[in-house]
Amino acid sequence: MDSSTPIFSTKNRLYESCRTTGCRILFLFVVLLLPNTLRAATYYVDATGGNDGFVGTSPASAWKTINKVNSASFAPGDRVLLKRGERWHESLVVPSSGDVNQPVTFGAYGSGYRPILDGTYAESTVWQQVQGNIYRTIQPALSADPGLLVYKGRAKPSITTLEFSTAVPAALNKGAILLQTDGLYTSFWVTSKKANTVSGITFFTINPTKNEYVRQLNANGIEEKWSDPLGTPTVITSLDGLSEPGHWYWDDQTQSVYLYSDTDPNALDVQIARLFTGIYTNGKSFLNIQDITVQGFQDLGVFIRGTENSVVENMHVSKIGARTYKTGILLNRSQNNIIQNNVVDSTLRVGIGIYGEPVTPYCLDNIIRGNFISNTGSSGISLNTDAPSLGYTVENNELSDNTIIGANALAYDSAGIYSLFVGGGNTVLSNTIKEGGSRELRSSGIMIEGGNDPAVKPVVLEKNIIENNSLAGIAVSGKGHRIAGNILRYNGKPSWETAQMLFYTSFGENASSCTVENNVMEASLNQKLVSVFNGLGPSSPPHIINNNTYYSTNPTPFCWSGWSCDTPLDFVNWNNNSGHDLDSSFTQPADGMVCPAAICDDGDIGFDRVGSWSISSSSAGFYGSDYLHDQNKTKGGKIATWTYMIDVDGNYEIAGQWAENPNRAADVQYRYSVDGGTPVDCGLPVDQRLDGGRVNSLCTAPALTAGSTLTVRVRNDSAGYVIADAVQIQWAGTSAPPAAAFSFSQANETLRIDFDASASSDPDGTVAGYDWDFGDGTVGSGRLVSHLYSTAGIYSVTLMVTDDRNTTNQLTRMVMVESIGTVACPAAICDNTDAGFNTIGSWSASSSSPGFYGSDYLHDQNNSKGTKSATWTYLVGTDGNYEIAARWTDNPNRATDVQYRYSVDGGMLVDCGLPVDQRFNGGGFTALCTAPALTAGSILTVHVRNESDGYVIADAVQAQWAGTSAPPTAAFSFSQANETLRIDFDASASSDPDGTITAYNWDFGDGAVDSGQLVSHTYSVAGSYTVVILKVTDDQNTTNQLTQTVSVQPVSGTVCPATICDNSDIGFSTVGSWTTSSSTSGFYGSNYLHDQNNSKGTKSATWTYLISGNGNYEIAGQWPSYPNRAAGVQYRYSVNGNTPVDCGSPVDQRLNGGRFNVLCTVPALTAGSTLTVDIDNESGGYVIADAVRVIKQ
Repeated sequence: MDSSTPIFSTKNRLYESCRTTGCRILFLFVVLLLPNTLRAATYYVDATGGNDGFVGTSPASAWKTINKVNSASFAPGDRVLLKRGERWHESLVVPSSGDVNQPVTFGAYGSGYRPILDGTYAESTVWQQVQGNIYRTIQPALSADPGLLVYKGRAKPSITTLEFSTAVPAALNKGAILLQTDGLYTSFWVTSKKANTVSGITFFTINPTKNEYVRQLNANGIEEKWSDPLGTPTVITSLDGLSEPGHWYWDDQTQSVYLYSDTDPNALDVQIARLFTGIYTNGKSFLNIQDITVQGFQDLGVFIRGTENSVVENMHVSKIGARTYKTGILLNRSQNNIIQNNVVDSTLRVGIGIYGEPVTPYCLDNIIRGNFISNTGSSGISLNTDAPSLGYTVENNELSDNTIIGANALAYDSAGIYSLFVGGGNTVLSNTIKEGGSRELRSSGIMIEGGNDPAVKPVVLEKNIIENNSLAGIAVSGKGHRIAGNILRYNGKPSWETAQMLFYTSFGENASSCTVENNVMEASLNQKLVSVFNGLGPSSPPHIINNNTYYSTNPTPFCWSGWSCDTPLDFVNWNNNSGHDLDSSFTQPADGMVCPAAICDDGDIGFDRVGSWSISSSSAGFYGSDYLHDQNKTKGGKIATWTYMIDVDGNYEIAGQWAENPNRAADVQYRYSVDGGTPVDCGLPVDQRLDGGRVNSLCTAPALTAGSTLTVRVRNDSAGYVIADAVQIQWAGTSAPPAAAFSFSQANETLRIDFDASASSDPDGTVAGYDWDFGDGTVGSGRLVSHLYSTAGIYSVTLMVTDDRNTTNQLTRMVMVESIGTVACPAAICDNTDAGFNTIGSWSASSSSPGFYGSDYLHDQNNSKGTKSATWTYLVGTDGNYEIAARWTDNPNRATDVQYRYSVDGGMLVDCGLPVDQRFNGGGFTALCTAPALTAGSILTVHVRNESDGYVIADAVQAQWAGTSAPPTAAFSFSQANETLRIDFDASASSDPDGTITAYNWDFGDGAVDSGQLVSHTYSVAGSYTVVILKVTDDQNTTNQLTQTVSVQPVSGTVCPATICDNSDIGFSTVGSWTTSSSTSGFYGSNYLHDQNNSKGTKSATWTYLISGNGNYEIAGQWPSYPNRAAGVQYRYSVNGNTPVDCGSPVDQRLNGGRFNVLCTVPALTAGSTLTVDIDNESGGYVIADAVRVIKQ
């Protein structure tokens, strides 16, 4: 049985192998004595190679249809696995429940994309042209409106046409909203009109007895409500309502779908939804539903009804229609369920919903977390009941760590997360909600609607990030909500009254007694921070609003009024009128305070900041006299801005300067805004650990007009120290900026995404550069690029294009990388040609050196070091420890310190024993380490990266079960012997919980190794060393290891005695043969050394200092110059034995002799550390080693 076979998937084979009745009876008796977990079966379903007449218990005997699954009965612990890469035009109706410790699982097996349940017709639809661009298909199998049509890959809602008794006013525009507002209103988004008809997209059923009222944007872009209604409507079918490609409607009388298409739809594979629901839990409980794609259904992707204690995870639910429930994943009459880590997109109404009814079980104690939801017609996540009195049916649910992008793409007045009439204990925590709605379609980040029934209870909203939604950040009615620790930024289009935090009147009650504290809110010139509408009079009891941080370019961003914000308030009057925010902070850029020149420093007029920043000059490379840093604290709560007045029309290039340091933030996003508007990303995030000391171009702000203000800003929302130093803007002509556009596709059977930016263009030139940020910490460049992601998921990918006039623009899109399943090694020994083996980078196959496993081995070509890797992936079949061994072909040209590592389920990499020397011990498997306590079904991956000098070999790996004994515990202490560089190590504290330790192996971090419980090692130089103890063997051959950093202190008498260290002083040392000379003048002291101009690259000279006080230290060098000297000598320095750093540029020793030449400054040294300056003789010509000077600045 290989490692990919479940431990009991073989029981049917064993049964079938019995040839006598007695054998079979004995076998069944033994099986019945086993625990249920071991009796559980796995059933396989294969749409192409399966057969419903098979037993289904192996891939070779798989079932074929979902209907077979629906009609079967499963025991607790059973698994039903659909084959990856296959598609079924069927619905799954769960037939059986699991139990408390043994859920019934519905998932996937094999490799490739998730298996797909598709609710559209399996066969191609036949379309007939009716007239012009109108086509028709007759669908007698459909009994009603299908709710969904997929046109050119996009989910499309049906078009409804309303007929009125009077002519439609000419002033009614496309994009207007029609509302029926008696009770729960119906919203209708206008797509076209005729003489007395209006067509569009509707939510909720049109009531022919209610008036339609108009709300639309006026000439100034502000929403107006028409006082006179259009009248009461009659719903009709009309070809006139189909005005754009993808518009369609269903005609009951002819049982036909009518479609507007600019291309013959028979050539487009237009899909019509046929089935109502993708997966229905059917009142069953204790289920795991995972790793399946559900798409193309009329109304529901996954319907969880009457279900308890179940998990739905790692699903992709897409293109779900709008019939009745209109939801991607819906919980109804269900409790204690978890919906996590799913992708839900392109649903025509709700992404994920919890809907309470007065039928038990109520919707209690469910968790919705870690999901990615995008492009929903209405809310991303919804919690609701049908009446305030039903609040008790939705209680104690948690919505956490979800990401919602682009909610309310079709509906009016909803939210990314929408709550209506819910009970107590519901929490909304740490979600990210962005880009909801449009100028016409109002969408808040979070909207809580209450009512005065006692069944409606408060909701807790904490630590959410809400940005760039069209209505409010958070909008609440009802009472008692807790709103704390949220970040609300730039929500609200300038189309209606809105705010980052909005309290409003709903269902006959003002919002009241809410606690709003410790939030960060930002607003642009046309946006509000806080609006409290008290249409029914002052709230009783009042809110508690305090300890918030506000930032706005609007001087009057607060409202305290009745039904609308007639008199906006500044912060002082807000305090006085409302009595709130007495301990809060408000920052507004000083009016008229603009930068005096193109370069604006952190101390100039025009620079401003929010929050506490510290002034420093400790790291070199800043502009002016100093720079600011954010103290690496209060992340997301600090802002720095540089504001300019534009004096000439045109584009402006924006650049930034900072002081680099390894402790800096690696992804600082600069942004800009014009005239106080919403900030725009200025290029890709920058890494402030690098590129300091110079002005770095960031982006181009296009088409600015004279007299406008340009504000560049940095927020401290990145890990590490964020630096605010100087910004520069420069006029960059008047050419139009390029347009960024890209498409992408996933390569078959891989996590590689191919990107194509060919659609990018420049209206008055050419696109000269393409720069990519792939959203996983890596970048690239080029028009056509490919990127291999390490894991499936959703990534924010940004393309920045630059034209031939250096003008830039960018585009960000969310890219979904589909899971392709685990392609595992077929046996314990996994060769470089087996499934389960993968490489990154270019490796060459070879058989020239003997000792390889199988037919050949791979090598890394001894180039592109650190960029190539090889992996061997196993599916663990049995709980326990696994011994990992590797094989390679030895040769003198091999790498000497190849580190194998392993990971479990894609987690952190763990060193697998000590580095191996591939020059030796080839031709057999060498035990490396033991991976302890793995569980059946987990993924074990062994890794090698080509970080080592010499040829790195990737051949075969072996992973063998090594029992279940507990691994030993590694522990050691150490001490330095007096006046020596010797460290004494003691591993006596190591232990083994179920045996004894038999061996101790040490790697001292300087290339030396040893073994034994008590060992000593003498280092050649002082410094910090990473020491690894590997406890190789307990009495059951299980291993473990521990890494510690050991600081070896310098010994008196081995370091330079003064700031100037000559070639004859203590603290100076050499490697290789150097010659003493005084023949050329200009040396320091009595002589100098030269390298004889031979054996290039093998000699070095070192000057070692003990640092006496904290601070920056300047390094200078002296040499006697002469025409035969080397022209490119690189001085370097290292601190405490760490990686050497170039000390300035290479020097030309033919020049500038006879004096100390300043080379570089070493920042932020600490007292007691060692500073080593060195040169080598790699340069052509005589290399001189004379004197070095180190001075504290």
